[in-house]
Amino acid sequence: MKKVFSIMLVLTLVVGFAGVQAFAAEEITDITFADSRDFMISDKGLYEEESLTLVGLVKKVDGSYKKVKILDKENIKWTTTNPGVVKFYNDEYIPVGSISGKETVTAVIIGGGKAKIHATYRGMSVYSNVTVKEDSNTVSVNNINMELKIKDDKIQDKKVKDFKLNIEKLDNFSLKDIYGQGYNDSGVKKDKVTALHAFLFALELKYDSDGCTRLTDPAWDWDWVSKNVKIGYNGSFVQEVGSFKNYGMTGWMYKVNNNMPMYAASQYELKSGDSELWFFGTWGKDN
Repeated sequence: MKKVFSIMLVLTLVVGFAGVQAFAAEEITDITFADSRDFMISDKGLYEEESLTLVGLVKKVDGSYKKVKILDKENIKWTTTNPGVVKFYNDEYIPVGSISGKETVTAVIIGGGKAKIHATYRGMSVYSNVTVKEDSNTVSVNNINMELKIKDDKIQDKKVKDFKLNIEKLDNFSLKDIYGQGYNDSGVKKDKVTALHAFLFALELKYDSDGCTRLTDPAWDWDWVSKNVKIGYNGSFVQEVGSFKNYGMTGWMYKVNNNMPMYAASQYELKSGDSELWFFGTWGKDN
């Protein structure tokens, strides 16, 4: 009985070592895209999508390579060199500048220009060149002076405080970049930089800039605004920022150059050099 057991043990070890050797022979030595056409993306328009899948390369006995599925997806990371041109949809369908743990991602075109999509895995990397025709209608404003004031003392919020800052340059963007492609932004001007655009940008810049100053900075994202700001009525009405939620005659209002427009901030077109004030207060008392 002991002899039979010993023979079985030896056989188990031999098979085990053979399995390890077989796994080693299948070791991934490089990576690539499953579809070779993904090395160049140049035929997409604004908000069009492209699915990319990363695969491993294993060298065969004859010296050629075969594509294999990457099993340890946690070691995969996707980044973009220019989030003003291309981003990735996360699980909430919100565009982000980087994403990890996925062998397949959906890239979405955000604007015109050039960028590279980098995929990395265990020290190996591959990239896709993205070229999108510049939109001659892209609108920017410069030197916007932004101020936020809290005039209501009934609500306490450690996250949202009075501030002043200067926006050096701001391009028009879509609220879908913040809240996802399912968001209804029909109440927002699409071809202008509005008072609402500047307010949302300033909030992200103030509270979670990640060291960025422009939308095109690689690390720019909308993490703070997407979680802390609620915009209603098809994107035309600020309902809450942090703990400051509209109630009764108290809520979020805005002024531009010390004048209060009688229409939505999402429709007010800014000009370079404008001064913009947003305040949380009571209508008829604080305005």
